[in-house]
Amino acid sequence: MKKCLYYVYVWPEPLSSAAGLRCEQMITCLKQNGYEVELASPCTKNIIYESLIKKEYICHSVDPNNSETFQNLTKKDYQLILFDRYILEEQFGWRSRELWPSAIQIIDTQDLHSLRKNREDLLSKTYEESIEYDPEKQILDLHNHKDFTREIASILRADAALLLSTYEYSLLNEISIFPKNHLFYLPLSTPVEEDFPKFEDRSGLVFFGNFRHPPNLDAFRWLENKIYPALRRNIPEIPITVFGAYPPQEVSQVQKKLGIKFLGPIQNHRVILKQTLICIAPLRYGA
Repeated sequence: MKKCLYYVYVWPEPLSSAAGLRCEQMITCLKQNGYEVELASPCTKNIIYESLIKKEYICHSVDPNNSETFQNLTKKDYQLILFDRYILEEQFGWRSRELWPSAIQIIDTQDLHSLRKNREDLLSKTYEESIEYDPEKQILDLHNHKDFTREIASILRADAALLLSTYEYSLLNEISIFPKNHLFYLPLSTPVEEDFPKFEDRSGLVFFGNFRHPPNLDAFRWLENKIYPALRRNIPEIPITVFGAYPPQEVSQVQKKLGIKFLGPIQNHRVILKQTLICIAPLRYGA
């Protein structure tokens, strides 16, 4: 059986973040295509790691600066090396090329980090200069952004990169420096819901977000302080429910505000969506 070593930023949590869901989908896809998948991460062994071991995942804790952590891997033969985000390629790409020179290396970008950071910088700039945030002007000078050079270099070192949005796929293709068949558009995938309630049978708004991800916290603040008050002026009775893992206190205690309640992590978001009128995702600098 073909083997894949999948470097992950943190041990995957498909119930707490889209990134974790993406990792789970990639593992399923690889297994369906005949690969045995092993996970490697610089993340410490935690409760998520233990849950993966119980599910019979093969997991390795690795340190980019410690050769001894690779001792259990050196005798193995991997045909595919997959990196969860370009940062993992920066840390582990060089060693993987030394250990498995014939293996194909692919970066799953998750999102273009430099694009997201660029939008964050733009938002910070509007705060510093006390000017109105313009959502139409989402990019400063991306090509001169420090993270852009790193990310492009990482993608060029790999054999291929996967993009999750058509916007990012087009953005990189416009640079015209990548070889043919180097960039691939592979969005998040999920089975279509067959039985979905009618519009009139649903009510309220819902917001989902892992709050360790800064764009989600910014989106929540914008929703709480700007969007929701405007909604309530027009539709006073409309409620909004917030779900998400790792909330700071300002999120977990938001139920003190009229009309908004926080219910924590969610096991099955589809059940909630079937009851809800609108799912809102007011991201200002997410990619």
